[in-house]
Amino acid sequence: MAMAASSPPVTTTMRAVQYDGYGGGADGLKHVEVPIPTPKNGEVLIKMEAASANPIDWKIQSGMVRPFLPRKFPTIPGDGAACDLAGEVAAVGGGVSGFEIGDKVIAINFPSGGGRRRHRAPGAARRRRRHERAAQEERPRHRGVGHFAVQLAALAGHRVTATCGARNLSLAADEALDYASPDGAALRSPSGRLYDAVVHCAPPLPWKVFDRVLATGGGVVVDITPSAAAFATAARQRVTFARKRLTPLLFSPSKEDMQMLVGMAREGKLKAVIDSSYSLSDAPAAWAKSMGGHATGKKRLTSIHDIHTKSPNHINITSSPYTQTTKITSLPSVPLSLLACVTLPAMAAPAPKTMRALQYDRYGGGAEGLKHVEVPIPAPKEGEVLIKMEAASINPIDWKIQKGMVRPFLPKKFPFIPVGDLSGEVVELGGGVSGFKPGDKVIAMSFPNGGGLAEYAVAPASLTVSRPPEVSAADGASLPAAAGTALQQLKAAGFRFDGAGEGPKNVLVTAASGGVGHYAVQLAKLAGAAHVTATCGARNAAFVAGVLGADEVLDYASPDGAALLSPSGRLYDAVAHCAPPLPWKVFDRVLIAGGGVVVDLTPGVAATIRSFLHKATFSKKRLVPLMLMPKKEEMEWLVDMARQGKLKTTIDSKFPLSRAQEAWAKSMEGHATGKIVLLAPSLLSGLRLRLRLLPCLRAVFVRKMSSNPDGGRSFARRDSLHKMQSNAQKIWEEGKVFEAEPGNKPPGPGEKFFGNFPYPYMNGLLHLGHAFSLSKLEFGAAYQRLRGSNVLLPFAFHCTGMPIKASADKLKREAQQYGCPPVFPELEDDSSAEVADSSQADQVVSVVPDKFKSKKSKAASKVGMQKFQWEIMRGFGLSDEEIAKFQDPYHWLTYFPPLAKEDLKAFGLGCDWRRSFITTDMNPFYDAFVRWQMRKLKKMGNVVKDMRYTIYSPLDGQPCADHDRASGEGVQPQEYVLIKMEVVPPFPPKLKNLEGRKVYLAAATLRPETMYGQTNCWVLPDGKYGAFEINDTDVFILTSRSALNLAYQNLSRVPEKPTCLAEVSGSDLIGLPLKSPLAFNEIIYALPMLTILTDKGTGIVTSVPSDSPDDFMALQDLVAKPALRQKYGVKDEWVLPFKVVPIINIPEFGDKSAEKVCLDLKIKSQNDKEKLAEAKRMTYLKGFTDGIMIVGEFNGRKVQEAKPLIKNKLLEEGTAVLYSEPEKKVMSRSGDECVVALTDQWYITYGETEWKQKAVKCLEKMNTFSAETRNGFEHTLGWLNQWACSRSFGLGTRIPWDEQFLVESLSDSTLYMAYYTVAHLLQNGNMYGKEISSIRPEQMTDEVWDYVFCGGPKPNSDIPPALLSKMKQEFEYWYPFDIRVSGKDLIQNHLTFSIYNHTALLPEHHWPRGFRCNGHLMLNSEKMSKSTGNFRTLRQAIEEFSSDATRFALADAGDGMDDANFVFETANAAILRLTKEVAWMEEVIAAESSLRAGPPSTYADHVFANEINIAVIETEKSYNAFMFRDALKLGFYDLQLARDEYRLSCGATGMNRELLWRFMEVQTRLITPICPHYAEHVWQNILRKEGFAIKAGWPIAGTPDPTLRIANKYLQDSIVKFRKLLQKQESGSKKPKKGTAPPPSEENKLTVGLVYVNEHYYGWKEQCLRVLQSKFDSQARSFAPDEEITEALKNCSIGQETNFKQVQKLCMPFIKSKKDEARSVGPHALNLKLPFGEMSVLEENLELIKRQVGLEHAEVLSASDEAARAKAGVHASMLDKTPPSPGEPVAIFMSKLDFEARR
Repeated sequence: MAMAASSPPVTTTMRAVQYDGYGGGADGLKHVEVPIPTPKNGEVLIKMEAASANPIDWKIQSGMVRPFLPRKFPTIPGDGAACDLAGEVAAVGGGVSGFEIGDKVIAINFPSGGGRRRHRAPGAARRRRRHERAAQEERPRHRGVGHFAVQLAALAGHRVTATCGARNLSLAADEALDYASPDGAALRSPSGRLYDAVVHCAPPLPWKVFDRVLATGGGVVVDITPSAAAFATAARQRVTFARKRLTPLLFSPSKEDMQMLVGMAREGKLKAVIDSSYSLSDAPAAWAKSMGGHATGKKRLTSIHDIHTKSPNHINITSSPYTQTTKITSLPSVPLSLLACVTLPAMAAPAPKTMRALQYDRYGGGAEGLKHVEVPIPAPKEGEVLIKMEAASINPIDWKIQKGMVRPFLPKKFPFIPVGDLSGEVVELGGGVSGFKPGDKVIAMSFPNGGGLAEYAVAPASLTVSRPPEVSAADGASLPAAAGTALQQLKAAGFRFDGAGEGPKNVLVTAASGGVGHYAVQLAKLAGAAHVTATCGARNAAFVAGVLGADEVLDYASPDGAALLSPSGRLYDAVAHCAPPLPWKVFDRVLIAGGGVVVDLTPGVAATIRSFLHKATFSKKRLVPLMLMPKKEEMEWLVDMARQGKLKTTIDSKFPLSRAQEAWAKSMEGHATGKIVLLAPSLLSGLRLRLRLLPCLRAVFVRKMSSNPDGGRSFARRDSLHKMQSNAQKIWEEGKVFEAEPGNKPPGPGEKFFGNFPYPYMNGLLHLGHAFSLSKLEFGAAYQRLRGSNVLLPFAFHCTGMPIKASADKLKREAQQYGCPPVFPELEDDSSAEVADSSQADQVVSVVPDKFKSKKSKAASKVGMQKFQWEIMRGFGLSDEEIAKFQDPYHWLTYFPPLAKEDLKAFGLGCDWRRSFITTDMNPFYDAFVRWQMRKLKKMGNVVKDMRYTIYSPLDGQPCADHDRASGEGVQPQEYVLIKMEVVPPFPPKLKNLEGRKVYLAAATLRPETMYGQTNCWVLPDGKYGAFEINDTDVFILTSRSALNLAYQNLSRVPEKPTCLAEVSGSDLIGLPLKSPLAFNEIIYALPMLTILTDKGTGIVTSVPSDSPDDFMALQDLVAKPALRQKYGVKDEWVLPFKVVPIINIPEFGDKSAEKVCLDLKIKSQNDKEKLAEAKRMTYLKGFTDGIMIVGEFNGRKVQEAKPLIKNKLLEEGTAVLYSEPEKKVMSRSGDECVVALTDQWYITYGETEWKQKAVKCLEKMNTFSAETRNGFEHTLGWLNQWACSRSFGLGTRIPWDEQFLVESLSDSTLYMAYYTVAHLLQNGNMYGKEISSIRPEQMTDEVWDYVFCGGPKPNSDIPPALLSKMKQEFEYWYPFDIRVSGKDLIQNHLTFSIYNHTALLPEHHWPRGFRCNGHLMLNSEKMSKSTGNFRTLRQAIEEFSSDATRFALADAGDGMDDANFVFETANAAILRLTKEVAWMEEVIAAESSLRAGPPSTYADHVFANEINIAVIETEKSYNAFMFRDALKLGFYDLQLARDEYRLSCGATGMNRELLWRFMEVQTRLITPICPHYAEHVWQNILRKEGFAIKAGWPIAGTPDPTLRIANKYLQDSIVKFRKLLQKQESGSKKPKKGTAPPPSEENKLTVGLVYVNEHYYGWKEQCLRVLQSKFDSQARSFAPDEEITEALKNCSIGQETNFKQVQKLCMPFIKSKKDEARSVGPHALNLKLPFGEMSVLEENLELIKRQVGLEHAEVLSASDEAARAKAGVHASMLDKTPPSPGEPVAIFMSKLDFEARR
């Protein structure tokens, strides 16, 4: 029974359950009696009848969202935490309407307000619970959300497959899977179906699992338990427009959704399954069951209406926000158990009184003029709506107003909050407003009043429309001005959007990638435009064509783009001009003759006048200036188009309101692609702790599933390339085109090509970095195959070494420490960073407005960016079950190589896969090969055992070579001399326990010759040091890091374990008296120095102020600053008596070099690091090379002579020891920091004199393709010495004579290129050598290997003689290899080792012929990095772009030793180019009958044929030089430009069929090495050719005509020049003076052109050229001195002129220009005339000139013909002002009337 409206609660207290601290579980819940709460403003007090428990409730208790929830202790679940309940309204707070006391309601009491909350992925918590309860089921799935999802999906008409535990298979889905079964774990449908959508309510799974079961055309996974990896995957998919995508759920609460669910429950369509019901007294039991994680449906706590236990006395009353409360008075039959299961999160708190905003207070100032302010929230007036801003977009008009471009009209007053386009939520309505209510999502346009750059804004209701859920806030805010302008622009151009009538068919949209333009392209297509041409920057061409759907795209920076000329020669019915103003003449030339319209949204004064004239004269062609007049009905239509997915918004960038200045500046730059959007802080917050049911289902079911999930972006072009790729690879495999067999006789030059690539390491997937280097080999081999060579390109997989073993061991350790699968601890990091985008906000937790905290694992906090190995493996898409197998290192060898092979096949690699192999003893044949190689080297004396300093991993217990390192590749040991500075007793208290021992401060120095000048010793005051036991008597004080290095160098009492006898700080050492060897000062003292680095040396530094600038300035600081001495307790007698001791005389610096250079550079203190570094650079090297010792027993000797002598003296006297450490920090792949150890092991004697000479000889004969590569090899050969070739840890081949060791990874990979030649015969096509073949591994004895590879005698072997001969013949045919392609980083080890091993083991005629090296690969101009997400595996790139587009972008990335750049836009543009080329060819073939038949005959024909010949020859040169970027430019880009130019040049005569067929065939062959799948498709399916394109042969070229090319360039340049002259003459004739008539009419247009030519240099120019010809050395391309040239001018006819000085002034600029030209192009630049007839070229192409320039009549005239000059009339003066000269014709333009009158 309902209480009376005024009735208060019956009692003042209530019974409740609460907890008073984190943790405790069900036992932590306590029964209490507490006061009944009073509802505050906006709240409802509810008498609880039922409540449901959600996992979030006990997760809050567990501390998984600390410190944000709960807000205080003790807490009642639901009071500041979370609780779903149903009950009866007992009281209402202020401001609440719609509810009365006694109403039955359901509600959620979840924290509200502005605090940001981060979602803790539940999967991690579940894994932890599983680890604690290993006996329980692994992955419970049949849960609260899931059972509703099944019902709602079925209600939406979808077929449903569900996973759950075996006990719950009776769920009413179409088919159900037991999640514990193999099919269930893999989510495989029992009926074999693929899913359009997956609603994932279980713990996280790798993306790979979903990827396999989603429909190939695209599908979506909505994940309600997203992990960090899920968010990273989703972000990557958004950026790459992936067809399959993952959507981590961000809940958007809606009261309407709640009411809808209640209605469905009332109708019986939606039923809640109650797992169990408990009374409030049994709440801990319910809590425990929820934490157990195996409930079916919901857990319910009941009060009055409990199904099992009814106890009306168990009452809980709590308050709940009324905005989340749904009235159920009219639904008496609805079970409260269902209603209590409907969950919605809290809404925002009431708006505050003030808001944050940005405003400017005057004109100008740009982005810096915007100021952050706190101002009152505006109140809506009559007809206005107050909106809480969620997103706002910037339009150019916004900053134009700020610039004052519309003053004095706008802004109406200062200060002014700008921006008029916004979207958000209605907060309050002004008077007279209907159709909206608070809470409605809307889009508004507040122009010209602005206000959008604020948290709240008012907008007129007349320009406010509802925003449907399908349109995001950001998209909605982008629409009003930009899309509205585009719509009105197209309507003004004649387009109809109501389906009535037809609009323009051919339309041009300028600035098509901008805000208005990108909408205009889409709307034009929606309105039925048959053909849309668009202009934009080159970087956006692929976007405008591929995403927006333009039919052709022009680069606005190109000549055709500037002239708006359609590539297909079309004229336009309409132009939507969104770019800066252009002269009318530009539009006039491209509009259809029958009339066309230009709608200009950036009209200037000239455009306005032009428009008026067009109206007045009823011109067929007209210009229409556009001023936006916003209309609500148009806004509603645009929003509906967006809702339907027909109009897509492209957002260039998003910024939070706090970074509005950056957005403003970016908009002013004018290069945004699409819109720039600002987001309110609420949209940028981190993940919230939200319940997930309704948005989960809306994301999948309520919205219709589209076959194009990314909406708007079509992948048809890319998919067509994928289809070509699949088809081509199928026929190649069937034809075995890449299987290489040797010829019957030795190959002649160019008949065979054997290229190889360093086999990649198999601890992961291949990425684009691998593909880039490999592409150089692939393109080169494909070119050789195309031209007819017998090509061998093999590929193998490297598994030797420690990385795989180290990773496998890491997995074992993690499983042992954290469980299997492991549950890793997390530790919050206190670093903060501002977030600019909502996509980033997913990974942060709110701390203060616009500041966020990240979370790192404990391991990550300790070791920076390092991750757990298990997490790395999950990043490969592996499940925990699969990862567990990788604890066996040999599992890696069976998993990754086959995947790499699949990816390379998809890439189109032309590989003979029969010859593939893996390394290590897992392959017995390769193992035998390496054993033979090592035995042979040892027999030759090239492998020895020795004690040497080497980089060493303490954890692995072995040397750490380059490929064993996670970082520090190439780092070598650095040797120091360790000076023993004896501490003079008595010892200070910290060292008292060392009395009786010899205690030394051990200082590491690289300059022992300077020890005579010691004045003191330096220590770091805050540094941590230790006293380490070296032997029975000596103790060294130094850092623990250096002590560890010493311990591995036999300088520790306990080898490899430093013993620390005392720990001290640097401060403890200050003032220690010391005796130091060689020092003239008998006693020196330890003093503080603030700049010591403890990661270099020992942390103890000797001080020689005479020769060290650092020491001099540090000592001067102590001398000159008593306060500094006092701070560190330094006594005067420790410092002041010590003077600089001169020891070395250096020319230019004297005998106190440090003092002089510090004074010269004006260095002020020891902290002036940059100047001190410069001082050392100036003195140290010069001191070593030119310095003379002036003290000691080596007085008078050069420093470089004395240095080793002094070093030996110190070592022999026992006052110093040798010490080594890594030059830089080195981390092993096992994760430990490496040291330098003195080890006894096997070494290969690289650097041995005789062997080195052979290596140098080999290098001299090799082709290195670049001087940089050769220099790198020469440098490495100069320093490379003995190399440790044995390891005791890892995978590989055992040292045959010492099997405790393995052959290290860089030593078993130096000769394997020879193994490729016989691998298929040994392994029978099995990469593991496990297939049954005619040879057994044990048969491959040393004698057999010698016979096959080294020309040894025929072995006594049971191998069939024919097979032995076959192996030998294979090797002899293919060897030597022609090229090895590699990254430049391998020069310093692997590649040089390969040279050494080949020269040692093989005869000279089998030495390598070439090595080609390249730089590293960047992605989009940034370093490839997994941690930043700027990374692509090869497989990802192929899926994203196709293999041919990937190969295209790799070829375009670069060819030199500098780092190359793979640009995604290039790959996307390649998709567009290749597919459009296919379409063009198909069109040409379909229109074959319309082409001109017969042989090429016109000038344009000959030019085009010549360009084809040049392309063939120049592209061949580039391929031979392995310069593939040039080959791509010459053979594809330039050839297409020639084709396009030919198409434009042909005009009415049409194109020649024979030429077009030749072009298509030649272009296909030239691009084949780079894009073979595309080429194969064209070759077989379009050109209908026989055989394979990849073996079609190099095209035959005719002899190029360079003169014809020069003549055509002259023609094209002249046409461009004529256009500019015409524009200039028109603009000059159209400047109306004050009081004059308006511009001329149509009859007075300049449509006649007179082109004047002078084909010969005459007069002073002729004389200048003759002088230059006589003074030019054509071979050196250099001229005689200027004095000689000037003297020669004086002696020629010019010198006889009376006005010689005036003529000379004219000569000198001309001479300079011609000299520069001659140096560039050669002696023909000095000819008196061009090598072709200018007049004949121009006359032959007169029709082209008229068409391109826009003339009705044109003539070519001789400038020396007076009658011809007379035709120019009054314009003849131009011929005198700018006289024509060879190569520089002059055109004069006039109207037709003027010309006819003169004639």
